Amino acid sequence: MSLSITSFAADNKPAPITPTAETTLGDVCRHFEPEWFAALPTDMQELYNETPLQQSAEDTNVKNTKGIVLTDYLTTTVEATKVTSNAIAKIDYESMLLTIAIYDKNGNVVDSDSSYESNTRMCTISGSFNGLESNYRYKLEAIGVVTPPAGYIVPGPMYDTIYVTTK
Repeated sequence: MSLSITSFAADNKPAPITPTAETTLGDVCRHFEPEWFAALPTDMQELYNETPLQQSAEDTNVKNTKGIVLTDYLTTTVEATKVTSNAIAKIDYESMLLTIAIYDKNGNVVDSDSSYESNTRMCTISGSFNGLESNYRYKLEAIGVVTPPAGYIVPGPMYDTIYVTTK
């Protein structure tokens, strides 16, 4: 995902969400990206509705049925004013979903951006976050969710968290 992390004036942006332990990716996407979420296939909407926004301590490595770990990963980096996040796999997944949630200092989700790919090994996002305050430190959390092919198990979503300060 390539996202601009500079500040802009707010453009009819929904109010921030104060997440709870029960908040899901579906809740965040319906709030910030309702058209995108409504366009997802029903099974992907259900997957997002079941995926917690906050990371658990569970092992999130993708394994085949023999327990061999496949080195899938989710990375997020910041360079100048661009944020890049990619979910990358060594096998083709039936589906890959990637969401970036941006949090303010109070832990409220103030924006998100998402992408969905089918039959792929990589998922990225392109877009920008608007309405961010200047010289403000934000938490960005990338959350990757995959539907593996037959013979593979996925114990949970992948998470990657970084902190950035707007200009």
